[in-house]
Amino acid sequence: MSFSCEKEFINRNYYELSNPVRLNNHLSSLKRVFTYCKKYNEIACITLDYDEMVNKWYFSYPMKNQTINYKVTFDSKEELTNYINIIINSSMLE
Repeated sequence: MSFSCEKEFINRNYYELSNPVRLNNHLSSLKRVFTYCKKYNEIACITLDYDEMVNKWYFSYPMKNQTINYKVTFDSKEELTNYINIIINSSMLE
């Protein structure tokens, strides 16, 4: 599954983590769509997960000038995509 935002993450010095570690306590219905880490600051990661069982999207991103990630949940891919575009256009990413 491809998202148009992935190219923008790369333009902002993120790289795709090709083999993210899957924790055993995650539900099997939860699928990792992508993980991007900031170059020279691998603690700053953007993740997108999809839960097939409940049809929910989970997006987590590092907040600018903060040491924490913000995680939001969406019911549709359209809502998710709109939110990601707002985040990118308002320069809220680390």
